Amino acid sequence: MSNNLRRKKLLHETQLSNSAVESDKKRGKEDSKHGLKTEDRVKDPANTNKPPDSSSSEDDVDLVQYVRRKARERRRREKAKKKGYDIAFRNIRKFRGSPEPYPFTLCFSYPGVDLTHSDVIDALRNDVRQIDMEHIEKVEFIEMNVMIGTAGLENRWLITVNDPDTRIGLHGTCLFVGGKYVYLRYYDDVLNEDYREYQRRCTVLESEEQKAANRVLGHLPSNV
Repeated sequence: MSNNLRRKKLLHETQLSNSAVESDKKRGKEDSKHGLKTEDRVKDPANTNKPPDSSSSEDDVDLVQYVRRKARERRRREKAKKKGYDIAFRNIRKFRGSPEPYPFTLCFSYPGVDLTHSDVIDALRNDVRQIDMEHIEKVEFIEMNVMIGTAGLENRWLITVNDPDTRIGLHGTCLFVGGKYVYLRYYDDVLNEDYREYQRRCTVLESEEQKAANRVLGHLPSNV
């Protein structure tokens, strides 16, 4: 073989060796970037040790939990928003102050106006507890829809007694009147529930957000 061919062959082998070294260096940098070692590639020529994938099972579980948590938060916000609208716009009973106590009065709700005072008295007289009618002082009807200025509410019937034992005996019982059973409660408890609802309404209306909305709508002057 001539000297020229020998030089060309040697030059070609040198170029191949240099390119192989550069390729190994580049591959080593990629391995170090992904947390692999060079010996791992030698042991695993197919390179099955891939870098960690962001879509692993743990990440999937975290993503599902995140989506569920956001859905729960959204439902809570929607529920609170709906409750706020209900408090702000539904017609309720208004009070000038704390309700007057009625210690000997019981109350039950009944829909419509078909029930009469005689029906209530007959139901008390025919009750299995054998109520002494002398302890029944009076029976009153309250038209809640007229009082509040709305529609669709159940009306209230008040039964006032003059004996503590009769009051205790009737409280928490079911009375069959007008073809259905009604639940007797202390009228003071019912009034206090209405009063607490009225206080919540006042709190909402006096809030800074409500005042800002009223100013925008022109219901309040700008200096309030």
